[in-house]
Amino acid sequence: MSPLIALLAGCVGNDVTAISAVDPDARVHRLNNHEYDAVMGDLFTTAQRPARRFPTNAKVAGFDNNAASLPITPTFLDLHELAIEDLLDEFFYGWSSDPVHLEFEAEGSAVDTVGGKETPLGHWMLSDGDLLGCTVVTVPEKGYYDFHIASIEGHGEVAFYVDSHLQTTFSVDGAATHTFEVFLDAGMRGFELSLVDDDGGGVHIDSLVLEGPHATFADASWSYDAIVSCDPADGTNCVKHVVADFGQKAWRRDLTSDEVESLVGIWRKGDALGLGFDDALRWSLKAVLMSPEFLFRIEDPAGSPGANLLSGPELASRLSFFLWSSGPDEQLLALGANGMLQRPEVIKAEVIRMLADPRAEALIWNLAGQWWGLRALAETPLENEGLTNGLRIDMVREMEHHARRVLLDGAPMTEALTYQSTFASPRLAGHYGISTDPNSGWGTVDLSGSGRQGLLMSGGWLTITTGVVFRGKSILENFLCEETSPPPAEVTSDLSDEIEAGEGSYRERLETARTFNEPCTGCHAVIDPLGFPFDEFDAAGKQMDVDRFGYAFDTSGALPSGTAVSGARDLSSQLATDPKVARCMVQKTYSYALGRKPGAVDWAAIDSLAEEFVANDHSFQSLVVSLTTSELFRTHRGSP
Repeated sequence: MSPLIALLAGCVGNDVTAISAVDPDARVHRLNNHEYDAVMGDLFTTAQRPARRFPTNAKVAGFDNNAASLPITPTFLDLHELAIEDLLDEFFYGWSSDPVHLEFEAEGSAVDTVGGKETPLGHWMLSDGDLLGCTVVTVPEKGYYDFHIASIEGHGEVAFYVDSHLQTTFSVDGAATHTFEVFLDAGMRGFELSLVDDDGGGVHIDSLVLEGPHATFADASWSYDAIVSCDPADGTNCVKHVVADFGQKAWRRDLTSDEVESLVGIWRKGDALGLGFDDALRWSLKAVLMSPEFLFRIEDPAGSPGANLLSGPELASRLSFFLWSSGPDEQLLALGANGMLQRPEVIKAEVIRMLADPRAEALIWNLAGQWWGLRALAETPLENEGLTNGLRIDMVREMEHHARRVLLDGAPMTEALTYQSTFASPRLAGHYGISTDPNSGWGTVDLSGSGRQGLLMSGGWLTITTGVVFRGKSILENFLCEETSPPPAEVTSDLSDEIEAGEGSYRERLETARTFNEPCTGCHAVIDPLGFPFDEFDAAGKQMDVDRFGYAFDTSGALPSGTAVSGARDLSSQLATDPKVARCMVQKTYSYALGRKPGAVDWAAIDSLAEEFVANDHSFQSLVVSLTTSELFRTHRGSP
């Protein structure tokens, strides 16, 4: 056995257990970064994000869980081992991340403001509803942080928000530093102050400071007692219990007696060297996590119970990574082990249970998050004109709301294209041209008077897909499932000079410029008519009156079928009733569920699922039940 394979298998010393021969037709699917973090979080209840150092996962067919895009390199294995060491440090000894100290002066470009006025020393919030906020993109770890707000003068009541959620209110009475503890998730976080009760003259703010996370020994998400639930004084017997239980969760199946004995043997070697119970156990746990059985989902036809079915544990994993982006829980593992999960009625019951579990929130970030552009909106650095950090966070929250409605709360999936009311803050409502009480907070907002409806007219989608071409291309690929080709190498896609030198409206100039780029005409004859209906929205999704040359917008367009549309709202309504869109929703879900791009073997199944999907009022839950009980999902024929 090569040193690399020995390392992966977690082998130590001479007691090397050979990796079982795997059928060449087996499907081997590495955990992607989001799955890796989720699985480690379930195993250790850790606040760490161990995959933060890993290379970004490439996307295939729009998703980063595609088995074909998840290679193994020596560098990746080194980072994987480093992540395991960090997790085991936390598990055995407590863990501390490097603290951050982020300071934002209330005057200048580091903050967003609504109302009030800037001063040389800070920012005056003068009237009820005035806002002062900032977005932090470097919160390193989930945990508890201190937030310090320095006031210079003034009197009033101030509300403090994180990601537009009210955390607390505090009174300002002159110069002081106001400190409180905040629990934050890692990543981009938005902080805002709002004057809610002006006591006369307003409140003058100097700075906002974030410090943390607190990482004392007591604060660590320490799962030792949950994993080592036996008495270490029992030595080998305790270790057997630990590795069998931990190994089952990590490998997502029951361990054989030989596998348990091999892992216990690693502990014995450490114990013989005088390492002590915990230090020797660390070797065994690291062996579990370095094994291919942890890092990969291996679906081996050699283990099929018959009729080319996935084994019970393989099916449990396929189901849990689809719905939770993580490994199976105890109930799902038990049903996989005893064979009950092979029954379609049991799968249906588990789907309903799993979609009601908080872990199904992963669908919002990983399915809709990639399909709709939600994740890109939240994570990609953007410099769109008119887009503030606070507005971007509001857009993310609005898109999350509608993803939750159609994926978890039972609304028809096509309603994502037609909803007539939304969930918005006063700031986002104002961006949409809708007047609301600035102190009303988040709530349901009627869109009927704004001319907007659905996802494709939301600020978030319009921000992440700027311009006629990108918006048309996104609709074509993500809602009609038609692939587009990159422009020919010899043709420039930059038509800015031709547009500036042209005559008439922006649309007229662009269409004229297209006539001189014949190789591009074919694709753009389909793409542009899908994008022009959105031309009246700027790069931050705000509706404009005239184009950049002062002309009224022509928002007419057409579907690829040739059906004419009169604008973005009409286009959205037409798409919602188009059978191709319903089929595309099925195809996207299917591709995400199986972690691969559909091929010839799949089209008949996707057509059948699409018919059921339409008959079931475009219900995501019904689609998931139909998909997961289908032959292709439950068998090795569902593998590439």
